[in-house]
Amino acid sequence: MYSFALTDLRDADTLRIDPAGMPGKIIIKDIIIKQPGLPTIHFSTAEDFARLRPFGDVESTNFSEDGWVVHSTGTNPRFQFNLSKTERTLNWISEAGRFLMLLIPGLLLIQLLQPLWPDNSYAVYCGVFALALILTMAVVSKENHHPDEMVHISAVEYYQNHWLPPPVESPDIRDTYSIYGFSRLNTLEPSYLLAGKFASLLEIFHLDRLLLLRLFNVLLFSILTFLAIKHVQYRLLFIPLLLSPQIWYLFSYVNSDALALFVAVLAAWQMVSRESALNRFLEQKKISIAKIIGLGFLFAFLLLAKKPFYFFILFFLFYFSWRCFFEPFTDFRGMIKRLLVLLCIGGSLVGLRVAADIYVNGFNKQEQMRNMQELTAATTYKPSTELNRKHIHLQMRERGTSLKSFLMDHRWGEKSFRSGVGAYGYMTVSGPNSYYDAMRIVSLAALFFMGVSIVLFGGWRGNFLFAGALACSVALITVACYHAWTVDFQAQGRYLFAIIPIIGMIFVKTEAAYNQTLFRTLTCSMFLLSVYSFVGIALLNIEKYGWG
Repeated sequence: MYSFALTDLRDADTLRIDPAGMPGKIIIKDIIIKQPGLPTIHFSTAEDFARLRPFGDVESTNFSEDGWVVHSTGTNPRFQFNLSKTERTLNWISEAGRFLMLLIPGLLLIQLLQPLWPDNSYAVYCGVFALALILTMAVVSKENHHPDEMVHISAVEYYQNHWLPPPVESPDIRDTYSIYGFSRLNTLEPSYLLAGKFASLLEIFHLDRLLLLRLFNVLLFSILTFLAIKHVQYRLLFIPLLLSPQIWYLFSYVNSDALALFVAVLAAWQMVSRESALNRFLEQKKISIAKIIGLGFLFAFLLLAKKPFYFFILFFLFYFSWRCFFEPFTDFRGMIKRLLVLLCIGGSLVGLRVAADIYVNGFNKQEQMRNMQELTAATTYKPSTELNRKHIHLQMRERGTSLKSFLMDHRWGEKSFRSGVGAYGYMTVSGPNSYYDAMRIVSLAALFFMGVSIVLFGGWRGNFLFAGALACSVALITVACYHAWTVDFQAQGRYLFAIIPIIGMIFVKTEAAYNQTLFRTLTCSMFLLSVYSFVGIALLNIEKYGWG
């Protein structure tokens, strides 16, 4: 028995139904499609199922006493069903009652957390609860039921036994190539090396192989959570990590995005905290050599992070300029000298990583990668494949899709929003429209509250900082949209997560501008919605070991 959320049926004229992903015999008892205010569509008899028209990988269908029998000849049997246009007739009294019932748990949580509001202690408890959910997902979910986890796992396993990056054309890493003809081992990201060595350290405990590989990202969120226990001001920076279940999901399976977000949050904390190792060093206060080297590693990892986080680096540079103007260093020239020391350490580490790559692959790595893409990519993703035979989501602008159609018909923005606040698995586990509508209303209210508060009470310094954050965030969204339109339609909210530490930095530097009661009410509401999504949608519906 399966269930999942559909789009708003008023916006669709046809539905495609894929009963299975394998050749063979499939028996379907019945199909029920229902949405509030619309007539229920029920397939249970031979006449009902006759309305489904096959158009691929279907050998035959027949109706028996066991149900509707489909014989599939391939991996993608599919049927088409035409929908008749109809108006929605809702019982608004019933709907209002349901909405008010949804508010009650949120209001109760806000009241329960009131004793923890001083010093934002509630963020610590919420963080520990989120960590428990992350660990649960890491333990119970099946392998490769998360985005591209199989190729991420292969990359981590390579570094369990190696220190140097592999030759691009090595047959030993052929299993790390995706259908795009690209291997994660071809990047400069440090995530796979760190995760591989961490897994090697834990091998003595004889844990499950998959859990062993996933625990690295769980550890990263643990560190971010425990920092909130020790540092009061850091809790404001930590709060944005509690506002979307998709962030928690990122730390529950094998991927490289989690480290990029972790490093960005740590870098943000080093910049905004007056007592951080970075600010103490730049203010010419004594810190240990180990901390100086640690800062160098932190900034090296930031430079080697995924491309979307370059926009966080852009804001980082803006913030530094803002800091020099509004909160000037006592000795500017001395600060510049010490900053150069950190840049030299970080640059040297990046140089070592690049040198290792050149040592293994020489100076023609890009040409080798193009050759491997042609060799390993699926036919619809090969560079040499004619455009009209490539995957329909590639080079959409070149195919004639206008930007308006890209946004309105293909709904890049809406899909990116949904996958940023709760779409799991291979984007196949999602919630009802009511959840996304509720999250949209609360998040827009929070953004409006944040902007108005800073404009009215943030002063020049707050407004300049907010304008810089807004500019960098809009630039990231614009570039992500343009890339999806011109290269590959990827409507994944995690590509925009570089905005998360930027929001945290704004929270810390403009704390005095907010009405704290309203601020905490909005954050608690988003946290509660996130818990609902992660528990009631993700954990309930993701495929699990030992579950039916």
